Amino acid sequence: MWISSDLEQPVNNGKMSKKLAIFIIDDDPIYTGVLERFLVENVDCTILCFESVRYCLHARPSQPDIVFVDYNMSDMNGLRATRMLKKRWKAAVYTLISSSENLSEKRISHFGVDMAISKSEGIDQIVTLSLRFYRFKRLMRRSWMLLMMALLAGLVTWLVLKA
Repeated sequence: MWISSDLEQPVNNGKMSKKLAIFIIDDDPIYTGVLERFLVENVDCTILCFESVRYCLHARPSQPDIVFVDYNMSDMNGLRATRMLKKRWKAAVYTLISSSENLSEKRISHFGVDMAISKSEGIDQIVTLSLRFYRFKRLMRRSWMLLMMALLAGLVTWLVLKA
């Protein structure tokens, strides 16, 4: 099995970062078990599994970092589920689709899906790809905050010098 070094947690000042909180929402217990086992063995994370979005929202668990949600569930489709999850949490949501489902990027982004990943990619590649994307989003968010702080500091300096 191919395991990328991207599965390792980022290091901050020589310390490991906090564990990722990952939710898996899928009505297929076999696939959920395989994904959960791979994550437990290869990623420093805590995992909660749910068989439906309604169970997940009803359980009121704490804020997840990443949510894997199946597109084709019996109680609702993954796009509608993503919309409900995004209203509740600011987590990265990855919709897992079968190879036969064809979703356009425009439709996916309309519902707030961060990325649609084909289940046929293989568990290791699904996890590697989603963690890369999650870390990129987090880095961009931090960069944006640093830019805003620098602009604010420049504005305060300008106001002090002008006065």
